[in-house]
Amino acid sequence: MRCVPTDGRPEGPTPWWKRNPYRSVDIRGTAELIEGPDKAFLRRIARKYTDEDPSVEPDTVRRLIVRVVPEKATGTSG
Repeated sequence: MRCVPTDGRPEGPTPWWKRNPYRSVDIRGTAELIEGPDKAFLRRIARKYTDEDPSVEPDTVRRLIVRVVPEKATGTSG
């Protein structure tokens, strides 16, 4: 899963194209935007996996979850 900031460019760990530029997946379907979890939930998850608090975000930051109901999926494993 990737984070999608307001400029629309996905963010996430190690981009797939750095590992194998000929490998890809294309998922098409209907996307639904869901209001993200509260900050207490995010702090709990960060502590569980990193043993430290996440960096402080301003209250103006709005997190959304993009849920995609797939209708078609294709891929290559070049």
